[in-house]
Amino acid sequence: RQRGFYSEVIPHELRNSLTPLVYGAEIIRRIGLDSQAGQKAYKRVDRQITHLHSVLEGLLDLQKAQHGKLTLRTQCVDLK
Repeated sequence: RQRGFYSEVIPHELRNSLTPLVYGAEIIRRIGLDSQAGQKAYKRVDRQITHLHSVLEGLLDLQKAQHGKLTLRTQCVDLK
């Protein structure tokens, strides 16, 4: 029961936390920090946002799978 709660609530809460990070990174980009430190900070924030988004999407897919709402489509591919 608790596992279901965590797999349903936590991904959505974390996704909501991404919004301020996205806007923060955009502000850093827009004010045009000319310093090397500013550019490094922007790249770090952007990289973390991308990573966190990927993790959250995986958790949301897990939630869908647990509720039978995930559909997998298979197809043959040529690996040559």
